[in-house]
Amino acid sequence: MVYQNARKRLENTQPGFDPRINQGLAKSHFNLGMAYMKYERFLEAHHEFSKAFNLEPENIVSAIQMARCLSKTGNKEGALSLLKKALETQPKHVEAKIQLGILYHSLRKLKEAYREWKEALLLDPENKSAQMYLSMFDYEITQSGSHVQAETISY
Repeated sequence: MVYQNARKRLENTQPGFDPRINQGLAKSHFNLGMAYMKYERFLEAHHEFSKAFNLEPENIVSAIQMARCLSKTGNKEGALSLLKKALETQPKHVEAKIQLGILYHSLRKLKEAYREWKEALLLDPENKSAQMYLSMFDYEITQSGSHVQAETISY
């Protein structure tokens, strides 16, 4: 009920010309999207993240969350396209690279996944997520008996 009331209030508020108003509305839509994600209501979450992104197109985090929603609902190609576009505007965005790596991995595009995680780690050597995914990747390759060595994958 709380989420429905918040959504009604947001729908009745019109974006203004004041960037602070747009930023506040974008944050509200983003937070509502995160709440929907928590309850695995991915279509509603995508809708809210889309509103946040439209109000603040430079905020790549909304685009990343939209891509996560698309992936969760089975539209992995849509998610892939969205993440690639986001990285065109901000090519050094670590979280976008990590999410793109996750998506590539789910599509079994292992070289691409490794490349994205490695680039994320090069951009932020202390990033725990990038470290974790690379470690999991190395373990997966080792356990599968694959002839592909993580170190030999070039990018």
